Amino acid sequence: MQKAKESAPRDIQPQWTLTPAEMRLAEKLEIEDGKPVDGERSEKQMRLLTEPLYTSWKGGAKRRLFLAAANVGIFFAVKKPPIVPDVFLSMDIKQTALKTKAENTYFYWDRKKPLEVAIEIVSNKRGGEKTHKRDTYASIGIKYYVIFDPFRRLGSLIVERFVLVDGVYHPQTATWMEEVGLSLVLWEGAFEGLHDIWLRWGDEKGVVIPTGEESTASMQSEVARLRQLLKSKGIDPNDKSNGKSNGKH
Repeated sequence: MQKAKESAPRDIQPQWTLTPAEMRLAEKLEIEDGKPVDGERSEKQMRLLTEPLYTSWKGGAKRRLFLAAANVGIFFAVKKPPIVPDVFLSMDIKQTALKTKAENTYFYWDRKKPLEVAIEIVSNKRGGEKTHKRDTYASIGIKYYVIFDPFRRLGSLIVERFVLVDGVYHPQTATWMEEVGLSLVLWEGAFEGLHDIWLRWGDEKGVVIPTGEESTASMQSEVARLRQLLKSKGIDPNDKSNGKSNGKH
């Protein structure tokens, strides 16, 4: 596993406040470029890393507020170009109405905190996942950085995990990320008809967080099991009078 011992670039520093002149510059920032850059498999993987958090996890047992998104720009300094993780997770962030420019992107000076997790999905050898992207994520204080390389384009590993310690990324073997209360695990199965190895969120034991469709299917299966159990006991599950008093004393 490649180690990240290099110090973060000194010229990349997050801005938490802006001067009036910088605020005027920020108002002119373009947050969408309209360029299609991802293939279908990457797009599926991104949705698999965002949708289950909203439909099933919902902030975990403590119901923490969070923001999970794909291909959204992270503006960490007004005079620096944004960096765009394939997927990111930021905890304790209130969901907004998405009406203003600031609500539709991630301005450090508005959010007042770094992300907790950035994920890159490797599609070629030119993405800089192990070089400038990693260095930038370290510089702007992202605690966990994960590279998912399903076709092993950058090396022999499908997943590489890093944790930020004193401003430097160190390889992490554990899948559990304490500060967000989630793990990132490999899962082999079918998603939207495509059987493959996917990167998925999981709990502390590595059990995957289900998609909305998986949750519905699980509930339907449980209902069918209970109906069969009632039938085995001679009870008609469709008989609404079962268990009700006939009103006579």
